[in-house]
Amino acid sequence: MSTSGQQESEDPGLGTRERRHQQRMKSAALSSDHTRSLGTDEELQSLTAKRSLEKDAFSKTTGGDFGICLFWGLTLAGIASSMLTTTFGIFHVDVFLRSYQLPLSTYSYGNAVYAIINTANDLAGAWLVDHVATRRNRTDLVGMAGCIFAVCFLTPFFRWRAPSQSWDGVHFVTTLSLYDTMFAFMAILMGSIITDNHKMSEKSRVRFMASGKLINLFTSFVVARVGLSTFDVQDLTHFRIFVVFLAMLVSIMFIVAQRMIYVKSRTVTASGQDALKVSASATAASSSKGKLHWRQVALGMEMLLEAQMTFMSSFTKTFVDRLLFDSGYSRASCDWLLSTLRPIKAIAGILIYVPIRKFGYTKIYSTLFVFNFLLSATVLTVADSSSTRWILTFLVLYSVITGAVQSSGFHLAMSDMVTEMKRNHAKERRFEEPSLAGLFMGANALFCKPMESLLPIVAGTVLQNKGDSQQNLFYLLVIPVLLFSVAQFLFWSRYELTPDRMKGFRHELDSLHSEQGRACTSIAIEA
Repeated sequence: MSTSGQQESEDPGLGTRERRHQQRMKSAALSSDHTRSLGTDEELQSLTAKRSLEKDAFSKTTGGDFGICLFWGLTLAGIASSMLTTTFGIFHVDVFLRSYQLPLSTYSYGNAVYAIINTANDLAGAWLVDHVATRRNRTDLVGMAGCIFAVCFLTPFFRWRAPSQSWDGVHFVTTLSLYDTMFAFMAILMGSIITDNHKMSEKSRVRFMASGKLINLFTSFVVARVGLSTFDVQDLTHFRIFVVFLAMLVSIMFIVAQRMIYVKSRTVTASGQDALKVSASATAASSSKGKLHWRQVALGMEMLLEAQMTFMSSFTKTFVDRLLFDSGYSRASCDWLLSTLRPIKAIAGILIYVPIRKFGYTKIYSTLFVFNFLLSATVLTVADSSSTRWILTFLVLYSVITGAVQSSGFHLAMSDMVTEMKRNHAKERRFEEPSLAGLFMGANALFCKPMESLLPIVAGTVLQNKGDSQQNLFYLLVIPVLLFSVAQFLFWSRYELTPDRMKGFRHELDSLHSEQGRACTSIAIEA
């Protein structure tokens, strides 16, 4: 017979309230005896904190903090960042070379110095992203970093002092370093939030990135049109008013995005920090033992692709003005071309997900490199600097298709490489690695940043020594694409992280994490 039944038989006159009160008192006494059997209150708190820390570190690895508000917040932050990069990419070369009359030799030298500075800055930014991820949450940085990014965006468009060659050179290197440091930091920060979550399927990533590109269609077009309507090489007053207003608007958008994606920061004890530090040290010590084959292949391809697209983004307005406008195209038609290239690229970026989901991004990259080789070889064979239709066709097809594949495929490839590394760590029972995406993006920046300055340096040197004729600009437009596409195809032919293989890796990783979760639960129950 139960205890409550015994009490009812012994005290039949007690009311229901009194019987419930006696039951609660008896349960409290039993609970107190059990607590004393485990130890003191301090020991219980220590055990609870330890289990909470283990669960916390495990959840950081598996990426369980993702929700619809975070995705919409990241989309808003991505739109804000895109508004800045669109404006900067179209106008900064014209501002320095045409408005400020920066010598081409200074431009080439400045790009070399700027590459060295930003390589170090990007590594520091990648370390900071992962460092914050071990103690709080990397999403806490989005608002503050976005506002700093908006301020750095303004610096190239405002001269510090009266015009002089030396000060303009210092201004060029310093302001581009500030801008690119924050641009790369924001790219690493927001990219790592997505790529570090192995539980997100490729379908979910595609849906998320496609939604952002769809909205960017309109914002990129509007920003480009307004900027082109206010830009005047001889007088930057109206353009400067526009960029100040844009920076203020973007700062507000970053702050709102921060509020949307806010995830409550976890409290980590000192002992927990030490444990994570030890785990991070073990990762650094043993990372060199892992296979780097896929990452080396992807890195080589990405270095060449980044060099091409950065050069094209910076010199698109120069190519359009010198090869099309100077050959008879109207100013209005050139401005429409410049303002619609990015929206068209965004549309292509959305459409490219259809073949990516069917064939995988690995085959799409290979097809892209073959297409670029055939396109550039054809244009170089049948056209010259006076063939405006061929030049227009090349500008549109190359910029749109290559940019769409790069923007869509980069994060998918990065996610697969992060998943592969997490699988290797899980097989070694290393489940407390808080972040890997920042590490990969930092390594990517270490090699890609110098490559971004390669073609601008070559262009500045060629135009300085050979003259800035239309024929030289035509060669600078076509020949790098021809040479780089061959090297990219050779690199990418060795990449073998196919969709079927990655599906098996994700299944294996989920199984290893489930096994680890059951082990942690068993330890907690035994304790």
